[in-house]
Amino acid sequence: MYPINIDFWFIQVRGYEGHWALGILIMGFFYQKYKSLKSGYEKEWFVSAYTFAIFTGFIFARLFHYFFWETDEFLKNPLIVFNPSGGFAILGGTIGTGFGGWLYCQFTKKNFLHWCDSLMTPLTLGLCLSRFSCFLNGDAYGNPTDSIFGVVFSENSDDWMQRWNSLHGLYAYSEKPLNII
Repeated sequence: MYPINIDFWFIQVRGYEGHWALGILIMGFFYQKYKSLKSGYEKEWFVSAYTFAIFTGFIFARLFHYFFWETDEFLKNPLIVFNPSGGFAILGGTIGTGFGGWLYCQFTKKNFLHWCDSLMTPLTLGLCLSRFSCFLNGDAYGNPTDSIFGVVFSENSDDWMQRWNSLHGLYAYSEKPLNII
């Protein structure tokens, strides 16, 4: 996999998940706004509900990343979640967005399940594209395989190279290097 989507002259656009997520948020906003207004919700209520749900999703995505992917770093310094570098976990974002929408509907006395009907299409599309972009970026790989369905990741894949560099010393001196990877 080669995570550079556009390489033109001095411009390089890397295919990180954030680009896809931003596009899904924008498309989801307009789709859900259309569906919500058609269902009788006020425009101001929708904008507030959507903003609150997405904000909650960002918080959960950040927390899930540190809880499940960098737990040791988080336990050493819980304030690391405020560091501008680091990641977001799409599962946490999904759960947080749903929770934020539910919470806002509870505060405003609206039927969450009714409003949620318009949320499911962009949410499902967002999950699908996010996981696909993770794969294209080269950070959603599994164990080595010789299956015909196996994919070769490029050494330009940041996550693949990070893992390779951490295992290289063990791999280089082993009789069975694939067992290490």
